Amino acid sequence: FGGCVLPDARLQTRLLSLARDFYARPMANVAQACASRAKTKAAYRFMDHDQTTMDTLLQPHYRATEARVREESIVLAVQDTTSLNYTAHAATKGMGPIGSTAKGPQGLHLHSTLAFSTQGTPLGFLDVQCWSRDAADFGKKAKRHRVPIEKKESFKWLKSFRAVAAVQARCLNTTLVSVGDREADIYELFEEAIAHPGGPKLLVRAEHNRQLQDEQQRLWETMQSRPADGIQVLQVPRQGSRVARAAHMSVRYAVVTLIAPTGHQGPAIPVWAVLAQEQDAPAGITPLEWMLLTTVSVTCFEQATEKLMWYARRWGIEVLHRTLKSGCRIERRQLGQADRIEACLAIDLVVAWRIYH
Repeated sequence: FGGCVLPDARLQTRLLSLARDFYARPMANVAQACASRAKTKAAYRFMDHDQTTMDTLLQPHYRATEARVREESIVLAVQDTTSLNYTAHAATKGMGPIGSTAKGPQGLHLHSTLAFSTQGTPLGFLDVQCWSRDAADFGKKAKRHRVPIEKKESFKWLKSFRAVAAVQARCLNTTLVSVGDREADIYELFEEAIAHPGGPKLLVRAEHNRQLQDEQQRLWETMQSRPADGIQVLQVPRQGSRVARAAHMSVRYAVVTLIAPTGHQGPAIPVWAVLAQEQDAPAGITPLEWMLLTTVSVTCFEQATEKLMWYARRWGIEVLHRTLKSGCRIERRQLGQADRIEACLAIDLVVAWRIYH
């Protein structure tokens, strides 16, 4: 935070003080972390200042992350969304629905992009987006296909990709790969990636059984009809009551060409598909199945398994989000309004990264 550009030296001093206090006692509330009434009041004034926005506070961290990215040959820029639940803080202003109903749980949505080395070391954030949903937009799902992507919540994936593209333009000796789960299986994201071949690569877990060019069958059927290219053992971490295990994945790969969905005028998009399906999963466990789509070349079994290992790094951002909630207790911050929470969130995100790192 030392490189943060703020209009008043006192704000800079307060930012450094807050960062030290939050890092020293990440599970403490603001008053406990500040340890005095005067410092607590100063902390609330800091987070209430119109110049201490989340984006402003994160700028020096972004620059430091970029410096670490520049030292790697390949960097995985993993995107993920989580919700922050502030239903218990009824007086907090600026919240919106985070569940399936307008009157359900209230809070904020957080979409972050965390850079990882291919060995899994978290290098820091490259982009963070935070917003609240408008309750008035519920019930309008049927009209989504008539709304441009820029006005949809799913634009978050393209916005992150463009932030990574800006870093890629400055880190010419590093290959950045934007990684997303099934929610990122958006035609416009693939269209963006192939339109800028010098930009970041893309690795996304497929959600839609898309129609393919020059194929009678769709994506899943086309890939499953191919003979397996080999078996890869994937270490699956513990999740909830599910114990950790070694999953034996049958792997298939091929070049496919995605056709623009109905209502789109875009081009057909050539990508590499990697299908991995778990064999002989333990009783009571749903077998793993990953259909990955990537703009990174996959011409052999070793390259296919490499993409599986890259996608497995995505678990790291889920660990970071859990650290933010349980380690920094961001959902227990009682700051009265969303803008203050976002300023506090900027500090907590960096603290959570340092704890996880």
